[in-house]
Amino acid sequence: SLSLAKAIVAQRGEAEVLIVLSDAFPDTIEPLRAEFAGLLLPEQIKVWSCPPQTRQLGSANSWDREAAELLREAFIANLNPSVVLVCS
Repeated sequence: SLSLAKAIVAQRGEAEVLIVLSDAFPDTIEPLRAEFAGLLLPEQIKVWSCPPQTRQLGSANSWDREAAELLREAFIANLNPSVVLVCS
């Protein structure tokens, strides 16, 4: 996924590329920012906030997970993308 994202950034031409990360994986945010340093501006890396209770698997919180998916979709839609690639 990282190699694909870097290749897209490298070949973007005049297109704007944004990277969207989830705070559900806080240990990955700064390393990924570092990977794209010099390739993207810091403001081109967006982090959306996932409700904490949705990070666990199980049917007890399936409604919360569905709500989190809608929040993620709304976050991305507000960026007004032409194309969205979800790698994980």
